[in-house]
Amino acid sequence: MPETLQSFLNATSLHGARFLYADNLLRRILWGLAILASFSVCCYQSYLSMKEFYQRPFITKITSKSPERNEMIFPAVTLCNFNIANMKKIRYTLSRNYGLKEEEVAKKADQLSRILLLSKDTMKDDLDGIDDLLLRDAEAVLKEHGHQIDEMLLPNVPPTFISCSFDGLQCGATNFTSFISSFYGQCFTFNSGRNGGPLLKARMAGKNSGLKLRLNIQKDAYLKNAKRPFAGVAVLVHDQKNFPFMEEVSLGVAPGIQTFYSFKMKQMRSLEAPYQTNCTQRTLQMLSTGDVYNYTKLACLKKCENQVIVKKCGCRPPMFYGTSKVCAPNNTVFCVFPALESLISSEEQRKCEEDCPLPCEEKEYESSLSYARLERNIFAEHLMAFLKTSPTHNPSLYSEYQPFLNMTTAERRDFIE
Repeated sequence: MPETLQSFLNATSLHGARFLYADNLLRRILWGLAILASFSVCCYQSYLSMKEFYQRPFITKITSKSPERNEMIFPAVTLCNFNIANMKKIRYTLSRNYGLKEEEVAKKADQLSRILLLSKDTMKDDLDGIDDLLLRDAEAVLKEHGHQIDEMLLPNVPPTFISCSFDGLQCGATNFTSFISSFYGQCFTFNSGRNGGPLLKARMAGKNSGLKLRLNIQKDAYLKNAKRPFAGVAVLVHDQKNFPFMEEVSLGVAPGIQTFYSFKMKQMRSLEAPYQTNCTQRTLQMLSTGDVYNYTKLACLKKCENQVIVKKCGCRPPMFYGTSKVCAPNNTVFCVFPALESLISSEEQRKCEEDCPLPCEEKEYESSLSYARLERNIFAEHLMAFLKTSPTHNPSLYSEYQPFLNMTTAERRDFIE
């Protein structure tokens, strides 16, 4: 015969179940409510546990390991002069192409410098025909009239005076590639891997095996910039496949000192949906050349901003890829800047945040800087030794530094610093 419910409840280990068939009605009701309440709490706890499970909780796992065969790919190093354009080159262009006298050259050069610094007042001035030099294609002007890496690298006088070396071997301007930054103008990247050469590898940590640069920031060719009265170089260490947004994340290096820039790589992996990070795996075309870079949240947000600018202004910033024309200075002042200001806290900005999740894999370089004072007298002696032998070996570099020969000792110290 099948077992009855009453006999089952009398024999089960479920606490209090046998009292559901007790003779006392009140006892049966109280125990029934107690069992029902316990069952409800059990169901609620089960629900919370399942909910927590399907939210895909995870912990952060941190590991540290040495590279195989004591070799790691050396990262890319991007640097930009704080000065957006070389005033000496602007003066030369005005004098050569327009046949202007010295006073007129000075006036036009000052006007052009204010245009390059995106001065709204200058945009309202009468440009007297110089708009064909600048307003037509700002990207080309910045590339032609910006500081060049072969000019910024100090002369090579082996074996005691080398301006560019990596792992003890001499390097030069051919190891750099360039791009245009909206904020800094012409920028240069060492070990980018985009000039057809193999990526350099670091065999060991330390100052002796890294990259060493000796630079001339060409301070005497700086524009008069009251908004940014600074001299030096912006530097960023980054992965070759990450676009360097110099105006957001670079570090400043001042002239007149030796700067030690140490870093360590941090690699992060996030989880895709249904985990909370909901990361993405994409690539982005950032440069006007169409080069493909890794997806990062910052790059995605900047590209989203670029799309807003193209939509509202009909042009694009110099460093971004697209079919639209490059924004001229007047477009930048009267359209791009207002568009970016209106983007803050707007619905478009919120949509950009939603469309730009974290990347599933990302490399960062944690950096720290330390400094040592430059020995100006010794440095000046090396430069003098170069200039005495330079006219026959490198006339162009000699002309760049030739005024140094006619300076007083105090002027030379100031020039070196």
